[in-house]
Amino acid sequence: MLLKLPSHFSTLQQAVRQEAAPLALALGAWLGALGFFLWPTNPPLVWGLWVAGTALISLAFLPWRSARVVTLALLAMGLWWGLSGWEVARQAAQALPWQQAAERSHWVVGQVAEMRPQADARRITLSLAPLKVFALPNSHTLTSLRVGVWASQLARVAVGGYVAVPVQFIPPQSPAMPHVRDTRLWQWFGPTYASAYASGQLEVSANGAQYFMHKRTLIENIFAKTQEWRRSIQTASQPLGQGVPTALLVGAQGQIPATVREAYRATGLSHLLAISGMQMTLVGLGLFWLLRYAGAAVPTLALRVNLKLWAALLALAGVGGYTLLVGAGPSIVRAALMVGLVLLAVLLGRVRGVLRAWALANLAILALQPHLALSAGLQLSSLATLALGLWAQTAPPPRGPLGWARAMLLSTLVAGAATAPVAVANFGTQAALGLVANMVAIPLMTLASYAGFAALALWPIGLQNLGLLPLEFLSNLTTQWALWLASLQGTPAPLGWWGVALLGGAAVGTLSLAMLRWWRALAGLTLLTMLGLLLWGMLAPQPTLVVAENATAAWLDTAQGYRLLWAASPAEANRLARQGGLRTEATPPQPPACCEDAQFLPNNAQNFAYAQKYQGAWDITPRRCARPWQRVAESCWVK
Repeated sequence: MLLKLPSHFSTLQQAVRQEAAPLALALGAWLGALGFFLWPTNPPLVWGLWVAGTALISLAFLPWRSARVVTLALLAMGLWWGLSGWEVARQAAQALPWQQAAERSHWVVGQVAEMRPQADARRITLSLAPLKVFALPNSHTLTSLRVGVWASQLARVAVGGYVAVPVQFIPPQSPAMPHVRDTRLWQWFGPTYASAYASGQLEVSANGAQYFMHKRTLIENIFAKTQEWRRSIQTASQPLGQGVPTALLVGAQGQIPATVREAYRATGLSHLLAISGMQMTLVGLGLFWLLRYAGAAVPTLALRVNLKLWAALLALAGVGGYTLLVGAGPSIVRAALMVGLVLLAVLLGRVRGVLRAWALANLAILALQPHLALSAGLQLSSLATLALGLWAQTAPPPRGPLGWARAMLLSTLVAGAATAPVAVANFGTQAALGLVANMVAIPLMTLASYAGFAALALWPIGLQNLGLLPLEFLSNLTTQWALWLASLQGTPAPLGWWGVALLGGAAVGTLSLAMLRWWRALAGLTLLTMLGLLLWGMLAPQPTLVVAENATAAWLDTAQGYRLLWAASPAEANRLARQGGLRTEATPPQPPACCEDAQFLPNNAQNFAYAQKYQGAWDITPRRCARPWQRVAESCWVK
């Protein structure tokens, strides 16, 4: 006998049936872009054209009703495969010709944004932005430059000052092995930056600012004023709450201590430190409903003005201004786009069309920037939004305080379960107590965000403390909660692809049980998943050899803890070790072994490093010492 589904499932079936075409297109776009960029070699475009052509033929000869979903998904997959290849080819054609640029020295004038000592303390890495490079091939421009300079040349140099220096560019390396994916393509997307070393004497430039003076447009003036306000807010809020209020106000996380940041990460609360869809939703929809209710309270205004239209337009303006205030990063722009589509749906009376809005937002983002399919932020936000949209089709409207509490609990559970497999695939771990942490932290951070918005609104009249005080109090509560749970849970153990598969099955089960409203089975599955992650954290074997991301650091397990073999930066290695929960040695590393009888080549062959095993002990040495991140490797030390 077939299982009889509840009657409220008809709403979900109807919504999915109505939006089957845009959902199929969005799914195909994701598969096409992900497939192209995850392919281990440079894939040919003809594969995508072949899939798209097959789908078009299917649309022409197969019955539309029976084949439309599959054919549309295949068509989108082929089109986005080709669109990804076209985008890579376009970016490659516009990329800086590094080999030609590295053939000679170039004079650079720029403003010092950062001064970072290198490992040997004799050289300093200057970050220059903005900058002007003279005689750059094909009139290319750079947005930032990292240049290594001898410390003896920096007596009169300070952050914010202008310098002039001849530099020799360090071009990105070509693939080390045949048929390996050319990873230089990732430098083609986003701001153009470069690394170089000083090839002559650095000079302080008294008139360097003249190279960056031009008549600004209205948009540039608005952005400059917004950034000036952002810096003043950041300066005033930095002493509060260990930097967490500053992150909630303007998205700046630089002042948050490493222990606090790692506690948020270990408990699955890192998303609360970033400006995301939650803040954009509170700004956009909060302004919309506030303006509508305020206008309705004035009868003359309510009778003569279309309150819905003007409230939506002013809310969109508020979302745009807030986007500029917090830096207009890619994830922020994505969240602003989604809120804009929701406001448009409100205006058109299609509030229940969340699935179509989700599909259109994803299609627009992947059409403009296909490479963002690899962005963990976009993957997490898209999956969470889709899961909540599906669940919302079967969820009854919340009524009363208990109804709102249950809706908050279930939405946290559904979104957390949907994003768990993606988090493991991108970061390798999943917090066992992440659900418990979010159940308490999300309401607290929601109230803190409201207090922060009140502080921003009162800032121009000098009454911002009325919002900053509750903001600091609530953020401190959340931080203490994260620190306590992190100490209770410990460091999450690494999970492989089997963990992705298991958590993916748990995510499907959680969403299904939530829509079926089988509360006891849902509670049992949630408890079983949490206990399984906790048990794995206690019983997981410790690896003998740990290689950090992009092979920039490595540790060897010893009786006294993990010994650092080499790293690009000792400070960065310490951060990675804390983040990974490695108990490290206090003693310095020993000289490397002389001979090898086994090798381990990292997956990213761009990094010229290998591990060697000699007399039962592992060690890692780079093949050569030319790259900046290799200079602290043991074999590169000058004895």
